[in-house]
Amino acid sequence: MNYRNLFSLVLPIGVLDYFDILDSTISDNKVDIYLVEKQIIPYGYSSDDVISHGYHKESIVQDFPFRDKSMYLHVKRRRWLVKKTEQVISRDLTLAASGTHISCDFATFLKGIYR
Repeated sequence: MNYRNLFSLVLPIGVLDYFDILDSTISDNKVDIYLVEKQIIPYGYSSDDVISHGYHKESIVQDFPFRDKSMYLHVKRRRWLVKKTEQVISRDLTLAASGTHISCDFATFLKGIYR
């Protein structure tokens, strides 16, 4: 069964464009979804310019609750090595609202409630 369509309804818009789902777990009070960044070379570079160079430390982002369960996205982002300069770069993706560990969509929702 293809769960991608179901996850596309649950995850923030655009996440599945850049991430693959490694795993998911459901317990009595929370849902954990494990994401790893796809091996897509960052815009402006080619395979001649960069090579995959491991991952950053996993980030955990809280998203909208799902069926009365807290939802956490465990995100592994790629690092890339620029061959000529040996500079380590990453794709510029913003999953969490500035200064928080919650998704941008969830932060906007909460701001609307508490205004």
